Amino acid sequence: MPWYCGACRHFNPNKYGCCPGCGRPRKGRLCRACKHTAPKGAVHCPQCGSARLTEAAVQAPLPFSAPVRLGLLCLGLLLGWLAVGLLTPVFLAVWRWLCALTLHLGFGMLVFWIITGLLPAGWGKAVRRAAWSLLQFVVGFLVRLVR
Repeated sequence: MPWYCGACRHFNPNKYGCCPGCGRPRKGRLCRACKHTAPKGAVHCPQCGSARLTEAAVQAPLPFSAPVRLGLLCLGLLLGWLAVGLLTPVFLAVWRWLCALTLHLGFGMLVFWIITGLLPAGWGKAVRRAAWSLLQFVVGFLVRLVR
């Protein structure tokens, strides 16, 4: 898991034992004389006895996991798009049309899935396969038509 150095505020991959931003070790303190890693609370190096130890990197947990950050980014983009778009009536018309289309398609797919699930064994799968083939044909036709 990536880690965050609180000393220099640098995000680091898990493969690094020391922070590339400030050179502080991830776990413990590094002896400047013999390069041995001492525990975080050590005053002297347990191997050579030197008092020249680096400060330990302050590990802070990542603020949010990757899916949460992606969700927040999408939410921010959506809110920005809405804020800019609310100024134009064309945007409102397109927004309403997209919402209605999404609801109708979702409801239609749900009803189709339920109905094909009630068909006898094997029939539902065949109907779904045929519908998928038809959908692929229509989309391919439209793509060729637009080119």
